[in-house]
Amino acid sequence: MMKMVSLRVVIGSWLLVIVVVDTVVVLAVDCITVAALLSTCSEFVNNETKYPYLGSSCCKAMTTLGYFAYNDIDRHALCFCFIGVINATYTPDEANAFCTLPGFCGVSLGFLTDPTTECG
Repeated sequence: MMKMVSLRVVIGSWLLVIVVVDTVVVLAVDCITVAALLSTCSEFVNNETKYPYLGSSCCKAMTTLGYFAYNDIDRHALCFCFIGVINATYTPDEANAFCTLPGFCGVSLGFLTDPTTECG
């Protein structure tokens, strides 16, 4: 009897995790979150580290941004936020550095990461 109860708890826990993960993936993109994630890459952008590496907080942030590119609508919103944040907040050299981050981290955001990209 005890083993059956434990198994139900484990299965129930996994179902809860799957629901939570699914909800996170389909959340709408907001520019405050994008700006916060980009800020984790400031060491690279400010030339304090040569390259971001897989597993670094910067690459984890890029991976999270990649999750936001779940569908066309979210990818479009992510493009506006990403390009808007880097152009409004950083110098042209820093903006160019931010645009190299997805490639260094092996992440595709689903749009050309260039300061001149028009997301419309």
